Amino acid sequence: MKTLTFILSIICASSLFAQTAKKYDNIDAYTEDLAKVKLNGKYGYINRKKVEVIPVKFADAENFSLNRAKVKLNGKWGFIDKEGNEITEMKYEDAWSFFDSRAAVKLNGKWGFIDRDGNEIIPCKYDKTLFHFNSSRMGVLLNKKWGFIDIDGNEITAFKYDEVKSFQENFALVKLDEKYGFINESGEEIIPLKYDDARSFSEDYALVKLNGKYGFIDKNGKEITAFKYDAAEDFCKSRALVKLNDKYGFIDKNGTEIIAVKYDRAKSFMYVETTYVTLNGKQGSIDINGKEVIPIKYDYLGGFVLSRARVKLGDKWGFVHENGKEITPAIYEDAGDLVFMEERAMIKLNGKYGFINADGKEVIPAQFDSAEEFNDGRALVSLNGKKFYINRRGQEIK
Repeated sequence: MKTLTFILSIICASSLFAQTAKKYDNIDAYTEDLAKVKLNGKYGYINRKKVEVIPVKFADAENFSLNRAKVKLNGKWGFIDKEGNEITEMKYEDAWSFFDSRAAVKLNGKWGFIDRDGNEIIPCKYDKTLFHFNSSRMGVLLNKKWGFIDIDGNEITAFKYDEVKSFQENFALVKLDEKYGFINESGEEIIPLKYDDARSFSEDYALVKLNGKYGFIDKNGKEITAFKYDAAEDFCKSRALVKLNDKYGFIDKNGTEIIAVKYDRAKSFMYVETTYVTLNGKQGSIDINGKEVIPIKYDYLGGFVLSRARVKLGDKWGFVHENGKEITPAIYEDAGDLVFMEERAMIKLNGKYGFINADGKEVIPAQFDSAEEFNDGRALVSLNGKKFYINRRGQEIK
């Protein structure tokens, strides 16, 4: 009985969703338990029971953030709560969603900030602002110069900088007279403005440029590498990509070249344990210690989906796992570039098209004269001059 009740509840929920989907032109993903919906060019919101709790009447709208949503009515922006109550007048020329208990608003060409109750905590007097508060600090432009204010509007630096970046890891990058340095959260210039170029701190270190070459400094301004690199990227996974004499390698946080600067091309690790490299015209991947994971032997190594990528060896295509395991040998005349997007990859063998699954098994035999990638559970194929759609099992969709 419980099983039957559960099944009936699923059927009812599915039916309700289908009815709701038909009612609206678009339904966004849920944020903070409400979803933005669109109907005839207007926007409103529904709850998880698919009940329209805020009428579809706004000319534009954003998803909820900190229980507030930015909406547009009669050409002006304002904010509403989850009951649809207006917490500000619809009077702003522009606005940004709430972040860190503040939202930027634009009035009469100037920017300021409101709190979650709609009070203008920081007057609309600034020419520009950065995106949002970081470390409860915000960069703002006044009379063509940048400075920083805190979340209550107190000025923590003079308005003197030509350029500023948001605080990252408790430091903000600033520029004055073509030189870069860093300030702390108190507004003190803790690292002198002497660099020709710089990036914000990442994993406790910042990439800086001096006399045409790149190096890295720590939060005390200590240089952990010589200024010798032609190019470099931020630290990620405790490794930084560097370029020297047209070759690429990686340094660790001691400034040691932990992975030899020998590759023709390379990418940063970007929060994963392996990365692409090219050596002598061949592609593969290495781990953070420089060990080969995918052998550097392929003429092409594609992007990974479901931890799998297509590879090319000579004029044939195959598939590998990101751990280096070969899923299929390079035997195919072609392979689709949308690899395994719906757990299927298109292949061409002996002039015919078919599909394999993520294990490399040919689940739809290579029999079609042409084929397109799967999209929304179906793929367009042709056979003997006839075009039709098939499902993921290879059956024709009538």
